[in-house]
Amino acid sequence: MPDFLRGGTGASLSAGRAAWQPQAKIEIKIRTNFHYNLIFEFYFIKSKFFLAFISFSIYDGYNRKGKVTMFNTSDYAASDLAYQHRLKEIYEQELQALPEGSLSVHKVGDKAYYYRHLNGTRTYIPVSENELIQQLQKKRFVQQSISNINQNCKALTQLQKSYQSINADDIMNALPDTYQGSSAWSMMRTPATDPEKWACADYRKNTAYPEELRHRTIKGDLVRSKSEVIIANALFTKGIPYRYDEVITIGNATASPDFHILILRTGESKWLEHFGMIHDENYRKNVMWKIESYLKNGFKPWENIIFTFDDLDGNINAQLIDTILNTFCM
Repeated sequence: MPDFLRGGTGASLSAGRAAWQPQAKIEIKIRTNFHYNLIFEFYFIKSKFFLAFISFSIYDGYNRKGKVTMFNTSDYAASDLAYQHRLKEIYEQELQALPEGSLSVHKVGDKAYYYRHLNGTRTYIPVSENELIQQLQKKRFVQQSISNINQNCKALTQLQKSYQSINADDIMNALPDTYQGSSAWSMMRTPATDPEKWACADYRKNTAYPEELRHRTIKGDLVRSKSEVIIANALFTKGIPYRYDEVITIGNATASPDFHILILRTGESKWLEHFGMIHDENYRKNVMWKIESYLKNGFKPWENIIFTFDDLDGNINAQLIDTILNTFCM
């Protein structure tokens, strides 16, 4: 919190803090290519509300706050530039209403003595004029904010001018006609270009036994078991894109591993097959046949396929699942 929100002199510090408690907090969520969370805090001083703090967070379709993956930096720069321009307008309006001069402080022990500098003159500000101290503190904060915004806007504008897209379609379209229409470039495309589109795109899904799709996940998928609900929810809350029950070809047969998982860090994908009823002898035989089929056809445990299991009593260890996902899917 800026100094001008902490009150003025030591004698009125507590009162200053109390006066600056937020009177309203508004959170706005905007869904475009990314999820924008803007949090505004309004403070009530002398019968007037004014904006004292803005937080601006970005979530992509899958990543949590603090783990943002921006697949089009140019788009983000444009959004951030517009946001900073709006913020600058707010600060400039505030600046017009603030008193002239600047502030200095001289400390003696635990006491602070504030002075106002105006037209080459230094004037002591008594405790009774604590509001003036707060206003001058606020002015300095606003001035520094505007300076930072100006530097940021220059940097963002330069970034927009020099940024080169790494989107496969953009690169192909910019190539000479000689190279247009080549199928080779498709080998270079990775799902990580847009994980949200990858997860939500149409894919060949297992349509057998639809009556078994009874359990709904946080994401909204219907799955076949409660263990799959736990795994799907863990993937979703960790921001790991996945497809459920996608049909693939293994040798001369088809299979549908429970989860097709996109690894955001590398752009590669892995499969996860969960086996539940291992207490049943016939089910265990089918499990062994499935695992053998995967291994015979080039799948490697942990590298591109993960096997998880319920225990013999039909219970699932969610902590173990969490550890596996953190280790092999993040």
